[in-house]
Amino acid sequence: MWSERYRPKDLKDLVGLEGGAPKSPLLVGLDTIGQRRTIDTHLLFYGKPGTGKTTAAMAIAKAIYGDDTHGWVMELNASDQRGIDIVRGPISAFCDTEALLTSPHQTVYPYKLVILDEADAMTLDAQKGLRHKMESHAASVRFIFMCNFLTQIHKAIRSRCFIFRFPPHSDGKVQHTLERVAAAEGLTIADDGMAALVREAGGDLRHAIHLLQGAWISKGSSGRTGLTSEDVYDALGKPPPALWQSLNTKSLKAVWGTHLSHHLLVDVFYSFCDWLKVSRPPQWLELLPQIASLERRILAEGGSGLPVHRWTFMALLGLVFK
Repeated sequence: MWSERYRPKDLKDLVGLEGGAPKSPLLVGLDTIGQRRTIDTHLLFYGKPGTGKTTAAMAIAKAIYGDDTHGWVMELNASDQRGIDIVRGPISAFCDTEALLTSPHQTVYPYKLVILDEADAMTLDAQKGLRHKMESHAASVRFIFMCNFLTQIHKAIRSRCFIFRFPPHSDGKVQHTLERVAAAEGLTIADDGMAALVREAGGDLRHAIHLLQGAWISKGSSGRTGLTSEDVYDALGKPPPALWQSLNTKSLKAVWGTHLSHHLLVDVFYSFCDWLKVSRPPQWLELLPQIASLERRILAEGGSGLPVHRWTFMALLGLVFK
């Protein structure tokens, strides 16, 4: 997968992803850790998916231990093992034992490192148990927590960590990264294709690279003249925003038959909602009760949509494009 192939391995590579833009406070902090090659306190990373939290944690581990991570670094996904048993079992065992040295010349590090991804999925009892581990092993173990929602982390853990917020990546950073990946893979992206990739990524760099790879594979051998916005939205399986912009001059029934019938209703519905929120905010607010009601009914039917929901949706389009 391209997202793994081009994942930054070192902090200097992660910091360099800005593409020449001034460094943010977050990247200044990570750069400092990379230069010092140590962390003096526990760390807590929070932000939306695809913003670099796991990449940063693994890069910090490499900055401190190099390739000598065996016995010194434990990485866990807390959403898979979220109860108190994971604290009493593997984490306690890792914290309580000394690292096994396989060579007399092996480096002895001052502390071990526990990396907990999706820590906000852990139960309250598990988080309270972690607090005691953080206290009793303060001199010999460092923790790096990663989560999507900071408020789901117990305040006792938050107070013991230095907190880094990972904001969504800027459009410029997403585009710069996609250009690097495209150049490395020997593919070309049209201007409208790049704009579509950046728009649909929404600041999620991993999603942007996945979408680039998926759209290029879906394009197959049809021309290979460059990835266009049509290729991107074909891979996503939803209509492009430009379709809604042109609906005021077309028959709704004809557009449904020629452009929308091969899409799932839920994908068409969300594409329309995204466009309406950005392009016509007053209408979005005015129609919000009807939109919410229709969304609830579509999802209750599994997302495909019964004919009655399709006609309800077309009636909603009629209110917007009257």
